Amino acid sequence: MTKKTPKYTPAPEVPSELQDRYQAVLEVLSGQTTVSEAARRLGMPRNHFQTIMHRGLEGMRRQTCSDHAAWPAVPHDARHGGQRELRGCSDHAG
Repeated sequence: MTKKTPKYTPAPEVPSELQDRYQAVLEVLSGQTTVSEAARRLGMPRNHFQTIMHRGLEGMRRQTCSDHAAWPAVPHDARHGGQRELRGCSDHAG
């Protein structure tokens, strides 16, 4: 009997030295603060902070749009009027 590989990925454990940076990115993404304010609080240039945040978003987009992303059991055709891909994924696949 073969062992199934788990499909669930738990939330990442963020090292304590990166907690402030991680929290700042989440606050910007949720609209609680601005990029400029988060960068100022962390003592880094706004461009550098924004680049870090954009790299994280790019990683999330790639995982969301990848061929290996876990899709719901209900086919997209049945749930979304025939749309086969997430909006914007086909334009940015890769």
